[in-house]
Amino acid sequence: MATHTIDAFVPQAQDYLKGIAPLPVLHVHSSQAPDGLERAVTVAFSPGLLRDILKHPHEFKKDFTALNYGYVGSTNGGKNGIVPLRGQDVRLLRAVAPYLKEGMEPVKVVVHRKNGDRMVGVRDVNTNLITFVDRVSYKL
Repeated sequence: MATHTIDAFVPQAQDYLKGIAPLPVLHVHSSQAPDGLERAVTVAFSPGLLRDILKHPHEFKKDFTALNYGYVGSTNGGKNGIVPLRGQDVRLLRAVAPYLKEGMEPVKVVVHRKNGDRMVGVRDVNTNLITFVDRVSYKL
């Protein structure tokens, strides 16, 4: 899989919001296939989150670095990448609740940031499409 950077993503997002390019997506891996083989995961972003990324691209640099680890599934902490939200992620769960439908799992990007901000979204478990919808802090 290709390495994704915020610098390469910004022009694609700008063109999409201008209406001259398709929705930019990233392709990352998943180490959570039942047969142990890696599977491709497609990552997309809501228009609102794309606007936030374009306003403050430097603030999303760590998130894009962490996306390169792919979907790592449930962990006991300490791993960067895309992971399912846990019950104690109350503030993060509230942010994605309107987007959850049957067959979807709430997810976040784990990156070590002191202010507690996390990109959050939903993963369609049937298609392996992850759509990030917001960035929320788990801290008060």
